[in-house]
Amino acid sequence: SIVCAVLVVVLAVKIGRSIAESRRQGAARDLNDARAAFLNATESVDVESRDLALDAAIESSSKIAEQFGASKTGLEALYLKGNSQFLKQSFDEAVKTFETFIDQAKSDDDKAKGRLALGYTYENRFFAEPENEQWAEKAAAAYESAQKLGTRSDGELTFQACEAIMSLARLH
Repeated sequence: SIVCAVLVVVLAVKIGRSIAESRRQGAARDLNDARAAFLNATESVDVESRDLALDAAIESSSKIAEQFGASKTGLEALYLKGNSQFLKQSFDEAVKTFETFIDQAKSDDDKAKGRLALGYTYENRFFAEPENEQWAEKAAAAYESAQKLGTRSDGELTFQACEAIMSLARLH
């Protein structure tokens, strides 16, 4: 009876691993499809085709982000969703998505990446509404946060920190 119990446990573990691997492969395929839709949008010459491709990228990446949460796959999907919303100029939605990305990110590099994206979103919102200074102020705050998160304890600057410094210079 102990042998049967061990066999049941071993089989359950193998089945569980197989299901998890199948799920990961499906997510990778879905994420690649969402990336392809995003790339199609960047290459579209007309707004209607671009928006259709972005809608597809947003829909696919939303499902993946919801399914995989704060995992690496979930965060990649969330970031892609925010970029798709940004490119579509749905700035309010992009801000919410990037804030969620930042909240779920575990590493300072990912948090800095999210802060940069948030800064770009606010900055582009400011370009669309130059009379509204709050967007420039929010962009600057996001870039300053990205710079801080992207500066290592030894003073070394990551790509995100350098990009944040250039973005701050552009704003001023």
